[in-house]
Amino acid sequence: IAELTLASGLVEAGPTAIGDAESTFGALIVGNSATLQSGFLRVGSRGVGQLLIRDGGRVSAAAALAATELSGVGTIEVDGAAGTTRSTLTSAGAISIGVHNQGALRVTGGALVESHPTGFDDPDEIGLFPAPGVGGGLGAVGQVLVDGTTGAGQPSAWISTGPLLMGNVAGNSYAQGMMTITGGGQVQHTEALLLSAAEAPNRVEIRGIDAAGNSSKWTLTDGQLNLVGELEVTDGGQLDAQRGVVLGW
Repeated sequence: IAELTLASGLVEAGPTAIGDAESTFGALIVGNSATLQSGFLRVGSRGVGQLLIRDGGRVSAAAALAATELSGVGTIEVDGAAGTTRSTLTSAGAISIGVHNQGALRVTGGALVESHPTGFDDPDEIGLFPAPGVGGGLGAVGQVLVDGTTGAGQPSAWISTGPLLMGNVAGNSYAQGMMTITGGGQVQHTEALLLSAAEAPNRVEIRGIDAAGNSSKWTLTDGQLNLVGELEVTDGGQLDAQRGVVLGW
């Protein structure tokens, strides 16, 4: 078990791995407006890893990935703010949640996540690789929650300048992705492609409003939402797909 807390100041690092070895647990807590600048950031490589960014902490990375190996379990939590300084995770490239196993991203309390994928050759990903081997079945599972606001009403948000790929299917093997946007949370991508098997359908839920009446919202700025899976928009939630929605494409 290894736990590191950054409570103030700046830490500059090359590649960073949390929960790197099999059967290990690692946790990194970045808070109180501390800053971590990292190369590739892997949370839950072969072990269990947790990255907690809170109280105005800031993390920037070349790319951020959770559950990168078959035995890895990775959780990234970005929560709250310190005054007007939001807790922030910024990826210069894509964010991948649930690469080979179980990964989660939770953005709450008005925190901010930013990613910059280059296109569908390197997209943001939720639930990437199907199960290996001839037996098939469920492989990676990625879960994303974007919920709530700061006390001042700033929404929790995942803002991406590129596309999202959720789920995957290869023969009788599949991966699953799930994303929930609630409490006035905001998510933005250029376009989205959701692939899933009937045994483990992808699911997107956009639900509710914040205290000021602002809708929970997923915005696709430049392209379509191509969906195989489940989409539920309820209780004032909003989907803004500029180029349309294709169901069962």
